[in-house]
Amino acid sequence: MMDPSFLVNPKPDTKKTYTLATVAGVSASGVTLKFDGEEAGQKSYKRLASYSSPAQNDRVLVAIVGGSAVVLGKLI
Repeated sequence: MMDPSFLVNPKPDTKKTYTLATVAGVSASGVTLKFDGEEAGQKSYKRLASYSSPAQNDRVLVAIVGGSAVVLGKLI
């Protein structure tokens, strides 16, 4: 007899795909971010080319992909 457990929906993925952050600093290697609810970090994150003029205190949308984060752009 076939096991009916394969018909049960898996638990939904509770990991965030997108999140908001504030630019804490800008350097040649990327931007440092302060994620909402966290302290400012020291790690530098890459950004899309379309976000060409990052500035400190910009509010940005960040995509979390495969354990990495990339800044998609500024919220206006």
